Amino acid sequence: MKSAPNNPDNLSAVLQPVGVALDRGAWLKLRNTHADLAAAVEAAVAAGAQPEEIRRYVIQHTERTDLGAWVEQAARWLAHEMI
Repeated sequence: MKSAPNNPDNLSAVLQPVGVALDRGAWLKLRNTHADLAAAVEAAVAAGAQPEEIRRYVIQHTERTDLGAWVEQAARWLAHEMI
């Protein structure tokens, strides 16, 4: 098995697909378990809201950092797909 590259920039590039897969999984889970919230996040991203802004909004209104992080991941996937 090959070891990970020592160059941090290269390592980031190598691991980028892992992040994309995690974000996609967050979107699928959100869509399948909280359809209304997923639709609202999708509309917010389509209107130009950034994933970080959505996370802050969710945390501000729910005081749940876990939910904010999850929704941010889902929003990142949507933003990636809308490019």
